[in-house]
Amino acid sequence: MKLLDHILLGQDFSETSSNTLESAIILAKAFEAKVTPIYVLPDDIDNEKAKNLLQEAASKKLNETIQKIASQNIKTGDALLKHGSPIDAITRAAVEINSNLLVLGAGKNSENKNFKLGTTTERIIQKSEKPVFVVKENTVLKISHILCPIDFSLASKRALSNAIIIAKKFKAQLTILSVCEIAAPSWFSSNEIKDLENKDKLEKHKAKFNNFIKDFSLT
Repeated sequence: MKLLDHILLGQDFSETSSNTLESAIILAKAFEAKVTPIYVLPDDIDNEKAKNLLQEAASKKLNETIQKIASQNIKTGDALLKHGSPIDAITRAAVEINSNLLVLGAGKNSENKNFKLGTTTERIIQKSEKPVFVVKENTVLKISHILCPIDFSLASKRALSNAIIIAKKFKAQLTILSVCEIAAPSWFSSNEIKDLENKDKLEKHKAKFNNFIKDFSLT
């Protein structure tokens, strides 16, 4: 199975998600993956006419999205128009269609202008069984340098394997990071003893690091 075979593209058609479609297309081209767009309408609209108008507008936008994706010679799944909570609907749909990546806009965070996630995107990341790729507003996807932190676990092995594949696909630089936690000064009667302990910890950590990465092809 390919690393990336089916992308679920979350859409809210706002300015903050303007780059999500473009990023999904770039990823789909690199991995020859299929893209399925999804949009979630609220389920608490009482006025029937308003509900129908919203549904028609959303269906039109989803069809336009499908056409843009298909124009890039990328396979598409049937557009998904759901009702209810975006968090529940998107995480559930990712499992139902067996996608292996969600692409979402970062969402709007009104507290400041720093890159922080909107509430919906943050909660989807927390709840989703699938990996989530978050696209920042007004930022074109350009994967040129990947940071892969490892802690020698099985999950780290999967993460590094995936990072290597992505780095090769995009001809990107890969930095593998491991953190050796040093002993606190309060544990030791002198700095000399503390430094000896930390030197020993670091040497053992380096050995574990080298042993961990030796099985990976980094050519």
